[in-house]
Amino acid sequence: MQDTINNGKAGTKIQCLTSAGSSLKDGKSVFIDRCNLDREQCADFLKLGGPQVEKHAVVLDLPAKLCISRSVKRSGHEGNLQGGKAATVVNRMLQKKEFPKLGEGFT
Repeated sequence: MQDTINNGKAGTKIQCLTSAGSSLKDGKSVFIDRCNLDREQCADFLKLGGPQVEKHAVVLDLPAKLCISRSVKRSGHEGNLQGGKAATVVNRMLQKKEFPKLGEGFT
């Protein structure tokens, strides 16, 4: 949602939270697509909609080589994560990776 929340340009976390919260209040389903979301960042999104809203996590635990290969080859990425610097960023993200747990509030 972040890259579409601001008319195709990178938006902010606050914009994402506000839009997602409004959509949930309108009875819509919301999908938050975040890469390497740690528990602290995730907590803000899990609070949206309160306990009556089901929250699911989808984890794509892909091999590091595949992630790096894809990121290095791409162009036009909204966060400019492409080319030579992509491998360093992907490796840093993989080192900080935290898998979601049911106790965090997922259904």
